Amino acid sequence: MYLSIAKISSRFLSTTRSVIFTSVLLSPLVYAAGPAVFELAPGIVVDRQGSVIFAMHEGKSVQALDLSNGEQIWNSDAAEKPLWLAGGILYTQGFSQPASGNFQVFYLNPADGSAGMERFEIDLPMGVEPMIDQKAGKTFNIRMRGENQSLSVSWRYIDQSALRREWPDVPPGKVITEKGAALLDATNGEVEKVSPDQVTQRAWGNCSRKSWARR
Repeated sequence: MYLSIAKISSRFLSTTRSVIFTSVLLSPLVYAAGPAVFELAPGIVVDRQGSVIFAMHEGKSVQALDLSNGEQIWNSDAAEKPLWLAGGILYTQGFSQPASGNFQVFYLNPADGSAGMERFEIDLPMGVEPMIDQKAGKTFNIRMRGENQSLSVSWRYIDQSALRREWPDVPPGKVITEKGAALLDATNGEVEKVSPDQVTQRAWGNCSRKSWARR
């Protein structure tokens, strides 16, 4: 039940607040012993200690919901997708242009959704689009993990499009998979690019490539 609910909840363009709230309550992770903060599905971060759900809102903003009743606490259009909560900071994916060559991680205040001046900028290979939601056979997802001011970020891009203008040397119909990772220091804003293998297991768990492609 948990996996099917997570898949439904990740389709935020048609997801209502009540569906997000219900999916969180039905997840065994809410009640099982474990970390105070966890990611239920891409774009849904649960803070059990603070009794708050951070989730995308109609693919345009980030909202905070009261875990006890599902009521909205705040809504912020300063970013689009919550990624992780650590050290009193809500890290979010910001607005990025498809051809920008990078994606940005914005700081939000988890108490009221106000945006901080700080941000991380993660470079991407040519042709990788930092999308918020899946489109035209393409997916781009980010996972953050860490505590306090030391964090890791991993990203995966999968393109199953039949026609590729960005990848001229790839035969039509071939699935393109790109991935990358970085270590982030929130105290000084430094970004250290590292091998995805250094953080993949911690960030993505035991999710196989086949199961990931179905999300």
